[in-house]
This record gives sequence, structure tokens and C-alpha cells, in this order.
Amino acid sequence: MRAEDALKQMLSAAPLTVEAINGAIVLRERPLAAADEVDELIVVGYAAGLRKSLDAKRDADMITDVVSANDMGKLPSSNLTEAVSRLPGVSAVRNHTTGEGDRISIRGLATEYNTYSVNGVRLGGMGSPGDNFYRGVRLSFLPAAGVDSITVFKSILPNMDGDALGGSVEIRTPTAFDFDPTHVAVSLEGTMLDK
Repeated sequence: MRAEDALKQMLSAAPLTVEAINGAIVLRERPLAAADEVDELIVVGYAAGLRKSLDAKRDADMITDVVSANDMGKLPSSNLTEAVSRLPGVSAVRNHTTGEGDRISIRGLATEYNTYSVNGVRLGGMGSPGDNFYRGVRLSFLPAAGVDSITVFKSILPNMDGDALGGSVEIRTPTAFDFDPTHVAVSLEGTMLDK
């Protein structure tokens, strides 16, 4: 197969044509056919996610901040801790070996003074008697792709657990009904090292 034919085959779905002129390969824009024209194009951007988060914050009975999956996808965050640490009053507690966000601190209090739940089910800490049954939860272990929203409650109501001195973190996962019948999520990450 010639290079020109291979290039034509690779670009068959693209709006480009391939020609060989005097030994050089030239790409030209192919005119759109009537079937290729788009009637309506709806673009949902970052502002829609911010508006949704602000509406949830206004409707709450307490001081809260919300990060939706839409917001997390647009933030340059490697894990849930990094995404949540962008909220006001929330700080990332960094892992001393990797340097990435591992746990969160709400309103300056240590991470063990927070409570954590996934879909309303309380998460226990990963403590042991050696570290006084440390209650902190490492959010870096949870994949960001499997989260619909994270709500950080900075004040608690009487119907909530009373041991959330710093605050409470509610993680919501998506259900099967949140997606179209054919749903694909792709994540790509790369690293470049230069000497």
C-alpha cells in the first residue's frame, strides 16, 4: 500500500482530501455535503457545572460546597482529594512520599475530625490501636471517574452525626440511570520526562 492510499484510508472519516502533487502529499478541506450539516449544536460548558453547584449551595440548610462530576472532569486534578481541595475552607493533606493530596482538612481542623460517607453509608477510618484508631479516610483511593458529586458540609444539623467537628463529606456515586444506554468513559494520562 502506498503512503498516499494509507493516508486516504486513515482520513476517510475526516473532512479532508488527500492528493499527491509533484511528489508531495497535500491535504485539502473537503466541502461538506448536505448530510454532513448540523442543524443544532448544544454546548454545555464549565458555567453550567458552576451554576448547578451554586444552586445546590443556595438550597442547602447549612454551609456547604459541592463539586460535581462535570466540574471534576474540567479540573486538573489527579484524584478526589485534589478536586475537593479547590473548595474554599478545604485543604489537601499531602502524602509525604508521593506529594499528592491524600486526605482533606476542613476549616483547618485535622482530617480525623471529619466524617465521610458514600451514598449515605458512613465510612470507617483506617486506624489501628497504634495510631489511636485514626479516623481519617484517604480519598486518594477512590477513583474520580466513579463519583457523581462530592458535598462538603462545613456545619452540621442535629440529624447528622455529632462527631463531624471539622465537617462532613458526602460522596455520591452515579447510578445506572444517570447515563445513556451506551455510555463510555475514557481517561488518558501521560508523563514526559526530559533529561
